Amino acid sequence: MQLNSQRIIDLLISLREHGLWQSDRTIFKKKSDIQPFISSNILAILNHCQIDDQRLKFAIAETEMAIQKFQNGHLTYHWPLVGNEARIANSPILKRLKFLSISPDADCSCLQQIVLNEEQNIKKLIDELIYYRLDNKKYILPRFQKELPCTEGSFLTWFPPKEAEENYKIETIDIVVDSNILWFLGKMGQLNIPGTHETIQFIRKILNTELIITKPLILSPYYPFSAGILYYLSRAIHWGNIIELMDYKRRIIELARKVKPENDLDRLFLASVGNYCKEKSLITQNWPLEDVNRSADPIYIGSLIMPIALRFSVFSKFMNYRIFNIEFSSQAFQYALTLWLSQTASP
Repeated sequence: MQLNSQRIIDLLISLREHGLWQSDRTIFKKKSDIQPFISSNILAILNHCQIDDQRLKFAIAETEMAIQKFQNGHLTYHWPLVGNEARIANSPILKRLKFLSISPDADCSCLQQIVLNEEQNIKKLIDELIYYRLDNKKYILPRFQKELPCTEGSFLTWFPPKEAEENYKIETIDIVVDSNILWFLGKMGQLNIPGTHETIQFIRKILNTELIITKPLILSPYYPFSAGILYYLSRAIHWGNIIELMDYKRRIIELARKVKPENDLDRLFLASVGNYCKEKSLITQNWPLEDVNRSADPIYIGSLIMPIALRFSVFSKFMNYRIFNIEFSSQAFQYALTLWLSQTASP
C-alpha cells in the first residue's frame, strides 16, 4: 500500500511544541519531554527527504534555531542547564536528583552538528572525540560490558569533565552512539581521525557475532533494541559512506531477518534497514501502515540503575526491567521515518 506523503507531512507539522518536535518520556506515566536530541534526529532524516511544503520548511528552520539553546559552545546537552548541570527540566522532583544530572554526550553533540554544520564547532567536537576514547590507562568499561570484543581505542558515550577525572574512570561504549559518531565523521570527511579505525573494527567484530540479537543491552545500554541497532548501523554506513563497513550489508540483512518486531517502531526500523541495504523482502514484510493513531514506541532509554550498575555489576541485571528505565519516544520521529520511506521505497 502506498503512503500519502502529504498526510504524513500534515501530521508532522501538528506535532510541534516550543519550536521543537514533540517527544515524551515515560517512567510510570508519559510526560512531555522537550529536548534537542529527537528533534535533531528528525531534522537529519528530513534532510534526506524532498521537502516542498512551506510549512514544513518553516518548521525545519524554527527547529534549527531552537536546538541551539541546548548548546554550550561545541557541546550539546540533553536537557537545559540547571546551574552548570543538565537536569530534567520539567520535573520538580527528578531535577533535584543530582545523580540524574548528565554531562554533554557524543550522541547529542554529533547529531546536532550533522544538522547545523557549524564550522566553528566541528573541529572542537572532533578534538573531544579523539580525547574521549576507551583507554585502559584512563577509562575502563563497566563489568557488564567486559565481554565485548575489540573495544580498546573506540569512542566513548559521554564527555565527563576533564578536571574531575581520576585513574580508571568507568565509562560506557554504545554501538548506536558509535554509529552516530561515524555518521558525523563521514559527513564531515573526517574518518581518518584516531578512534575511527578502532571503532569500525569493534563494529565489524560485533557483526560477526549474534550479540545484536542475543544481548543488545550490553552493546547499547541506551538503545537496547535489536531492530534499532541494525537501523542506526545501516544509516551510518550509507549516509556516512563508511566504506570499511559496506561489505557487511549481507550480514546486517541476515541479522535483521532474525529480529521479531515487537511494535510499530521495530517494523519501521526493519523496513528502513531493507531500504538502505536494497533488500525488498524486509521492506515488504515491515511496510508501515499509515495510521493517525500510530503508537509512539521507545526510541532509547535512560536507566535509573545505570549509576549503580557501573560500579556494582550485580545490579546490571535490573537494567532489563522497564520499571527501572526512563523511556523516550516520539510520534514525530516515527512519522519522519515514515515520510522518508514513503519517498524512497515501495512495498
